[in-house]
Amino acid sequence: MRKRSWAALQATGIDGEEGYVSLDPDEAEAELRRLFDGHSFGVVLIGGGIKNVPEYTVLFERIVNVLIDLQPDIRLSFSSHPTNAPEALQRWLKRS
Repeated sequence: MRKRSWAALQATGIDGEEGYVSLDPDEAEAELRRLFDGHSFGVVLIGGGIKNVPEYTVLFERIVNVLIDLQPDIRLSFSSHPTNAPEALQRWLKRS
């Protein structure tokens, strides 16, 4: 599913970098810090697989706070399903 989702995003002309994080909040934070080291991003998409699952509330909270810590001007985009990820990103890409 991930490869199809990323390919679908690229097919819309959205340029970016694919990044997935561990479901462990500490590991996810470390992964985000590595991904952002020396990079700047305008928008980050957080998918429904994290934000819609009650068991991942702590993970979701950690991701949001780490992203803001790493890049205070970042825009956060949220999708509910891989099929609406392009629309979720476009909402903020059009504003930047």
